[in-house]
Amino acid sequence: MRDTLQGNLSRQKHMKLSTRVTLMIGAVVTFVLLSVHLLYFFQIGNATQNQLEDKAIAVARTLADANIIQPIARAAQQHNNLLFVVVTNMQGSLLPPQSGADRPPL
Repeated sequence: MRDTLQGNLSRQKHMKLSTRVTLMIGAVVTFVLLSVHLLYFFQIGNATQNQLEDKAIAVARTLADANIIQPIARAAQQHNNLLFVVVTNMQGSLLPPQSGADRPPL
């Protein structure tokens, strides 16, 4: 039994040094490419989110005139199939909703 085990171990082929080096370089290159890809993915995601936030703030500032907010908010609601649109002032306070007969049906 012991002879069989030693025989199997001695029959195992050893990789050449060039094969080991090639495999190690391949593993390092794969690791680096994966790391760079993940870093790039997260950076682009954050940049896109920041751009969307900036665009939303720019739209809010454009619509800040109280005389034109309601028709535009209603059009945005219908165009984007939204249940509601929240409108705030520059300090972040909610504007009072229309009440009673002033409020058009949704």
